[in-house]
Amino acid sequence: MTTGLDARPTNVVEDAAPRKSRSGTETRRRSKHMTLRLLPQEEVVAQVVADEFDKPSIQALIIDACQPLMSPGALTVDRESLQALAQQHGISEVQALLLQALTSPADPSSGQVA
Repeated sequence: MTTGLDARPTNVVEDAAPRKSRSGTETRRRSKHMTLRLLPQEEVVAQVVADEFDKPSIQALIIDACQPLMSPGALTVDRESLQALAQQHGISEVQALLLQALTSPADPSSGQVA
């Protein structure tokens, strides 16, 4: 009588079919999902701007608009000078941060152009 103990053990990893590589769009997909709630008129304006600048979506427009903030030195601005810049131009601190990032010389090591 055979108890099955003398049978070859199955190695699931080796016996499994080889895994297909991921498709290009799947490997480039952004990993964090965020929801943005807009008023209807905000959505209309954002879509018009996205269309005007040949962006495929409002998300692409926002990511492109925030790109100057992605450089390493963009967020090292001291808060007081940021508040002064905002007050000088009558804009929010976040808008002043973006203005600062856009008007500051680019760091040569960052690969970005000011």
